[in-house]
Amino acid sequence: MGREKLVDFIRSYLSQMTNIPAAEFGMDEPLERYGLDSLAAVGLSGELSELLNVDLNPEMAYEYPTISAIADYVMGVIAPSTHASV
Repeated sequence: MGREKLVDFIRSYLSQMTNIPAAEFGMDEPLERYGLDSLAAVGLSGELSELLNVDLNPEMAYEYPTISAIADYVMGVIAPSTHASV
């Protein structure tokens, strides 16, 4: 999955959790600004882990508090696994 599709997935997930249109989520805005609670944050890491078949830190939304930071973190996690199969 490329970064753009990953960002789209994150925005869509957050939109479902908060009832805020996906397009309104700024890349560099703290997710707490949108009312993201701990259940939704843990759910996001679980959904991404399952989708990408990787282990992600359940607290990633706190350590990486923006969509941009989460996308960078996740791309860093999945990049080594994509190179391993080459």
